[in-house]
Formats: sequence, C-alpha cells, structure tokens
Amino acid sequence: MRATAASILLFIINLVGLGAGPLIVGVLSDLFASGMGLGEAEGVRWAIICTSCCTLIAAALFWTARKTIKEDLVS
Repeated sequence: MRATAASILLFIINLVGLGAGPLIVGVLSDLFASGMGLGEAEGVRWAIICTSCCTLIAAALFWTARKTIKEDLVS
C-alpha cells in the first residue's frame, strides 16, 4: 500500500511539475510582459518569482504534516 501511494504521489508531482509548471510560467510571463507592459525579460523574471512563492505554501503544508508522521508510520 505504501509503494502504491508513493508511486501515485510521484506521478502527480511529475504530472503537475513537468506538465503544468512550464505552462503556468509561460502564461504568467505573457501576462506580465504584455498585459502589464514590463517587457519580455521582466515578465519572465516576475513569472518565475510568483511560481517560486508556491514552494512556501508547500513548505508550510509539509511543516504541519510533520506532527502526525510518527502515527502514520506505525503499521
């Protein structure tokens, strides 16, 4: 069961990270570059900064999940 859960988790992470990640950065880059008039280089810069902020949310979720890891590991 753990192996199946780990494989599903890795599949979802790869699907989102490798599939949707570059697409979201590209869309945000286009929005910042043309919509806000920042230019191409600044649009890419701010798109990467915005998407990098999502790691803070993930870190906070992992930090809250650490409280129950001992109970989850007990078989």
